[in-house]
Amino acid sequence: MDNALLIYNWTNEKLQTPSGLYYDNIRTKDSTIDKAIFSYNTGTMLQSNVYLYECTGDEKYLKRATAIADSSLPFFYGNNKFRDDYWFNAVLLRGYQHLLRYNKDTKYILAFKKCLDYALKNEKSESGLFTDKNGTRNLVEQGGMLEMLARFAWLEHEYDLGSSTAILYKSGN
Repeated sequence: MDNALLIYNWTNEKLQTPSGLYYDNIRTKDSTIDKAIFSYNTGTMLQSNVYLYECTGDEKYLKRATAIADSSLPFFYGNNKFRDDYWFNAVLLRGYQHLLRYNKDTKYILAFKKCLDYALKNEKSESGLFTDKNGTRNLVEQGGMLEMLARFAWLEHEYDLGSSTAILYKSGN
């Protein structure tokens, strides 16, 4: 637990943005921060806070997880389209899904669902494959989409999220 907290505290000190999201990395050569912001970094830290809450019972971690989730919505899902790759978004969805155990507000899941629905309607080929931002198809993108669809199948079984994303994908609409 001590090592986990050391890494957690270092990441928050060095990589958390003023808005509560997370920069991508620090270059080891010159210690400069890569200011790119991706959903997987934010999702990892969101879920880390939920795990720390589960391990410690300290409410501050749950509050931090909720604050990260709140900051992530407008940045990553404000235009109802995924901002970055499917796999990156799958990581943030894991965090939202884990947070949902303790914070029953489905706004994070519903905002994500709008982006997923958009991708299902507009970003798949006739063969049902998805392309990355460069228009290429790769296994990582397909895996990310598969994970998101599997998680949504479970979420839609457990929560009222409106029309079914899984049915939308299956029917090809």
